[in-house]
Amino acid sequence: MKIGCHALAVEAAEDYLVEGPVLTLAHKEDVLFHEAQSLAFLGDTAQAAHFVAAAIPPDRSNHGDLDWTTYLIGTWAFLVREKPLLDASAGKMSLEPGEDNAIDSAVLRGLAKCFNRSYRIAYTVCRPK
Repeated sequence: MKIGCHALAVEAAEDYLVEGPVLTLAHKEDVLFHEAQSLAFLGDTAQAAHFVAAAIPPDRSNHGDLDWTTYLIGTWAFLVREKPLLDASAGKMSLEPGEDNAIDSAVLRGLAKCFNRSYRIAYTVCRPK
């Protein structure tokens, strides 16, 4: 997704949250997180961190078999430069069963591997294959 697309995605997410249908808590968490990702791709890591924090379920629940809370905490840790928390989240996710957890574990390991790089680079280039 090109940079302009991320700016449009942020606008669309905000519009959806305000003008869209009534959302379940889990759906709202998804929208907030994906808005955070677009902000991070745009380089606005401070704002992205706020949106990731807002997306963490109040009861720290998962989304089905996906260890959603650990993934969000790990992503937040990258954005606020908390390497030990990112490493712990990546380690925890790598132990979780299921393909979705494996994919998100690879994302967190990529963020850890390129901790001193931008989110865009760490997310797209540094993720193990």
